[in-house]
Amino acid sequence: MRILWIVALVVCLPIKAQSDYSCLGKNDYYIKIDSALSHKADYKRSLEVNIQTLRDKLAKAKSNEETYLINKLLYDAYRTYVSDSALAYLNRNYQLAKRYKNKDWLTETLVNEAYVYAATGWLDEAERVLKEAAGYPMNKTTEVAYYIQRVYLLNHLDNYLSTDHKYEIAQLCDSIIVLNHDPLDNAYLWARFWRDHDTKRADEVETLIKNKLSSGRGMDAQWYGNLTFALSMLYHSKGDIANFVKYITLSAINDIQMMNRDVPSLQLLAIEAFNDGDIHHAYSFLKYGFESHAEFPERVRASTLLGYMQQIYDKTQEKYAVDRKFKQRTIVILVIMSVILLLALIYIYILLRKQVVSRRQLQEQNRALDSNVEELEKVYRQLEEANEKLKLINGQVTHANALLTEANFVKEEYIGNLFTICSGYITKMDELRKTTFRKLQVKQYNELMNLAENSNSFIHDEIQELYKIFDVTFLKIYPDFLEDFNSLLRPEERLVLKKGELMNNDLRIYALVRLGINNSTKIAEFLHISTQTVYNSRMKMRNKAIVSDEEFSNRVKLLGNLSA
Repeated sequence: MRILWIVALVVCLPIKAQSDYSCLGKNDYYIKIDSALSHKADYKRSLEVNIQTLRDKLAKAKSNEETYLINKLLYDAYRTYVSDSALAYLNRNYQLAKRYKNKDWLTETLVNEAYVYAATGWLDEAERVLKEAAGYPMNKTTEVAYYIQRVYLLNHLDNYLSTDHKYEIAQLCDSIIVLNHDPLDNAYLWARFWRDHDTKRADEVETLIKNKLSSGRGMDAQWYGNLTFALSMLYHSKGDIANFVKYITLSAINDIQMMNRDVPSLQLLAIEAFNDGDIHHAYSFLKYGFESHAEFPERVRASTLLGYMQQIYDKTQEKYAVDRKFKQRTIVILVIMSVILLLALIYIYILLRKQVVSRRQLQEQNRALDSNVEELEKVYRQLEEANEKLKLINGQVTHANALLTEANFVKEEYIGNLFTICSGYITKMDELRKTTFRKLQVKQYNELMNLAENSNSFIHDEIQELYKIFDVTFLKIYPDFLEDFNSLLRPEERLVLKKGELMNNDLRIYALVRLGINNSTKIAEFLHISTQTVYNSRMKMRNKAIVSDEEFSNRVKLLGNLSA
């Protein structure tokens, strides 16, 4: 289901009167959506003009407050249009908030980031930024937005993982209602809908939303889309399909005009059209969803779209076969054979593309490992030079040589392990190549498709195995690393590992620092996380330390005890 929260709106489109859609049949509504889709290029140009205007203003901003506001407006323009651009402007505001220690900016930006991550399927990232936001005090507006984004995330988790957060969602909605008492307030209505849509109070919510739509007070185009969508869902649950189609159409047209690429309304209409046998409109609506997915990749909904597209395709083929069975049997056979051949070619193309992606990822991992080996070899050479100098110091020769021998053992063991991993990856790539070649020779395309579909899981497993080897090897050499690292943190901030964990990403980052790899980019490449995540983790740890930033960095490099 749809959940949207808008802080500031760049493009405010006029809301059409509901009377324009009275007493219409389903096909009439579909035709109105066709008309809106035919003007999508105009809506896009209008949005791009507004975006360029904001960019020009941003270039001339004279204060931090003005820069922050324009960045936020640019995020609002991109938030359901191009997800990567939306995150880019949020990141700028995040940096401003951190630099000037503005907690209102920081919490507002984190809550907005949570929406984009959840909307595009990065549910773990959404959970992370919401947890970070919860650690700061919030004003009333941001607090309401935070609760809304929590509901949005939990709803996505329920849809994607088949979990049940109904009770927690109801509690969050209660919190929103406590903060907003006005029955015409957008957030209040939104919370009432989510809390009461499947209860005896659903009729009351329906009346409140209709009153809001009639008044139009304090409503922009985005909230109009939200509330018409909510009203359509209330009618659908009552079995009132006529009003469901009416209000879901209003929501869909509003989304198209706003260039909102997070478009569940069109998907629901596509399902309705498909169930009515209107294959043309079902395909047209889902096609728009796929086009939107290119710039706004909603990973949770993508698999559903593919499923319905396949159903539409199957239905079309079935109807075509029935119509032509007796009159043009030969042509039908040729068409079916052509379609099968085309699908086979598509499957082969997809398989090869996925294989290329997998190979590229393995090559990137090998390059990262090579880079780490070079870093370790550099440290090794530095230790060799230090060893030569220490031989000249009287009275400490034996002790220094012992330390260097242990340090050399650390580097040699890591280098040996890394070369072993690299060799293993090369062997696995060669096995994958041979397997692919053999299956192509015997035309086992389905097996190849399954192999390609499992490649992402394979890569994920290999990364986890790399982490495991790193953790075991590092802790074998530095068994007291966690205890020593926690000694640098305030007691209430010390790290506690989950059951079965040897280390987490925060510890791995500083384990690499302990090994002499201090570059955040190199660390991010090794751990397969973003540079921003590394930066955030290091900043978080420095803030928890009991010593200064400089002393903290120096002492991390001395942590742990070498095993003999």
